[in-house]
Amino acid sequence: MYSSGQPPVFCQSLLGNVFADPEVPAAAIDWVGFYWDECRRRALRKRSQLGVDCRILLSPGAVIRHGDVIFRYDDGLRIAARIEPCDVLVARPTSFVVATTLAYELGNLHWPMQISAAEHASSEHGDNIPAADMPWGELLTIPDGPAEVLFAQLQLALNVERRRFEPGPVGARPELSADFRIMRRDGTA
Repeated sequence: MYSSGQPPVFCQSLLGNVFADPEVPAAAIDWVGFYWDECRRRALRKRSQLGVDCRILLSPGAVIRHGDVIFRYDDGLRIAARIEPCDVLVARPTSFVVATTLAYELGNLHWPMQISAAEHASSEHGDNIPAADMPWGELLTIPDGPAEVLFAQLQLALNVERRRFEPGPVGARPELSADFRIMRRDGTA
């Protein structure tokens, strides 16, 4: 049906998410694997499980998430993104102070992190973790020297788990208000 001999498919925008549409059968999805650090790239060339060459050129700021549809055939088959699990450090802060200090310090290092609310956290195998076991949620980051030192300073266990890692933006983008104006010293615009 679909083979590596066919022409490549092109993606310039994401076409929804397969998990948002419960009517999409699993057999109608051809997965393309992405590593966490590829999800913010604008231009990619990937190959799907069925061998389809996928050429992706997204608009600036677009982020690929697990389940995002990058191409839809007329017969209903969708090519969708699968974020590959990787080793991550998982912090389960015990207090508000530890949670905010950890997030602040990792942000100060421009270190990628993913913050999960307690009610949404789950293990690699999809098992839900009781919210009572992690009242401040979870913070995931890449295991490396600076992060491990910070975990030790905050007396957090070095829990390395294999998970999908979908970090938030590394830097905040300032937005100007609608009435922002540059004024001269004399008060005129």
